[in-house]
Amino acid sequence: MFREKIHVFLHKHKNIRRFILQVYYVYKYFKYCFWRNTLFKIKMFGRTYGIFECKNFSKIKKFKNLYDGQTCFIVGTGPSLTVEDLEKIKSYPSFSMNSIVLSFAQTTWRPTFYAIQDNYATKMLIGKCDYYNLLKNCIVLRGISTQKQTPNMQVKTIDFPLYVFNHDIEVNQHYTRFSPDVYKLVYDGYTITYSIMQIACYMGFKKIVLLGVDCNYAGPKKHFINYTDANNGNAAYLMRESYKIAKEYCDKHDIKILNATRNAKLDIFERSDLDAFLK
Repeated sequence: MFREKIHVFLHKHKNIRRFILQVYYVYKYFKYCFWRNTLFKIKMFGRTYGIFECKNFSKIKKFKNLYDGQTCFIVGTGPSLTVEDLEKIKSYPSFSMNSIVLSFAQTTWRPTFYAIQDNYATKMLIGKCDYYNLLKNCIVLRGISTQKQTPNMQVKTIDFPLYVFNHDIEVNQHYTRFSPDVYKLVYDGYTITYSIMQIACYMGFKKIVLLGVDCNYAGPKKHFINYTDANNGNAAYLMRESYKIAKEYCDKHDIKILNATRNAKLDIFERSDLDAFLK
C-alpha cells in the first residue's frame, strides 16, 4: 500500500521523480568510477613494485630508451597536414594515430608506431578501409582502459595502461599529469597525441617534432581526411592545457618539442618550419 502511494505521488510530481532519478544515476556512476579507479591503482602499484608482472603491458618495456637521444615525428590528423609532408619524413621514426590510415593509399610513408586508444575511432575506420591489413607494417600501440573504450584489435599490439578516470568525470575541467613510466600508466590528456608524447619520452627521444597537430576544430574541415562529424566543443581547450603540462615535463628533462604544423593554433611549443628543419 505504501509503495503504491509513493508511486502515485511520483507520477503526479514529475520534477521530483526526475530529480530522484538524476541523483540515483549520479550515485551509480561515481560508485562505478571509484571502484574502477581503485582497482586501476592497485594494479599499477603491483606493476610498479614488481609484486606481479602484467603480460598485457610488459612488452612495452623493451622500448624503454631504445631511441635514446634520437629525433621523432608525431603526426597528427589535423587539416593542415599534406601528403607531401608525409613523404618528406620517411627517414625519421614517427608516430601517428586514428584516421591516418586513410592516407596510406596516397603515400608510401608509414608511421613506425600507430597508436589507437578509442574504440569509437576503430569502429568508424573499419567501415572505411581495409583497416587491419593497412597496419601490417606498423607497430601498433593500443591503450587499455575500460572494456567499452578499449579497441578490439585483430592485429598484434603493444599495449599500454591508459588512465582515463578524470576524463570520464570532468570533461569540462582539465586535470592530467605526465607519466615518466608508461608501463606503470599513461595519463589521458584528452587527446591521443598526449599519450604518444609520454610514450616517445619513455622510448628516449630527445627531440619531438609535431606535424599536423592543429589543435583547432573551428573550421569546416576538422581532420586531414575527415571520417567522423563527432566533436567535443571543449576539446581544443582541454588539449592545450595538457600540452602545457607536457612542455613543463619536457623542459625539466632536456627534451625538446617543436611544432612544425602550418598555421597551428597551438602556440605552446616552439615553432619550426618543416623544410628548414629537414635541411
